[in-house]
Amino acid sequence: MYLKNQIRKQKRRGIACIVTLMLALSFGGCGDKEKKADTTAVTKENETTTVSQEGTGQSESEFDFSQVYDNIELNGKKIPFPFTLNDLGEEYDFKWDVVDMGDGLYSADLAYNGEKIAIIYIHGESVEDINRNSLVIGLDIFCSRKQVFKINDVNCDSNLLGVNNIFANILKQYNNKNELCGYYASDNKGNIFEIAIENDEITMITIRKEIK
Repeated sequence: MYLKNQIRKQKRRGIACIVTLMLALSFGGCGDKEKKADTTAVTKENETTTVSQEGTGQSESEFDFSQVYDNIELNGKKIPFPFTLNDLGEEYDFKWDVVDMGDGLYSADLAYNGEKIAIIYIHGESVEDINRNSLVIGLDIFCSRKQVFKINDVNCDSNLLGVNNIFANILKQYNNKNELCGYYASDNKGNIFEIAIENDEITMITIRKEIK
């Protein structure tokens, strides 16, 4: 089963905003200040207009996604990707209800010992079908949350100077003020890796893996 309309080669990831807003509407009655902060960060990121890109003479499709998928750490332990909650351990669970994104894609908050650490994306036939054995094929890692993930030794606390050296052939993105606003890679299979930047700081890391 493929990620259809949710994964496209857009310069800014509108899907992250939609997901976060959906979750905010679903759980708004809880008065979750952290969720509001996440929504604000993504909304600001989407307001940035990307006008140019710079790479190393390579096309997006030549980015080697094994740099990402084979180098994901969670609390200092390398994990497979895609993964299931059972791969992670009993201390990891869904924080809130699973949200139906359509076309067999679902999202939920991932929690570590009850604390939200990321938004995850899951394949399934129905909401009732989603469980600890369901395959997680996407991550949105927000910098407003506790940093327990590292992608090839990069997380939201990383220095931007080393990012381009770590991820070969990744494209730089600039806004209309010619300021660096992110790093981005995608291919024609639907795989996506993005590091969003604002005011010289990483604001969100997005990972998607296309599977059949």
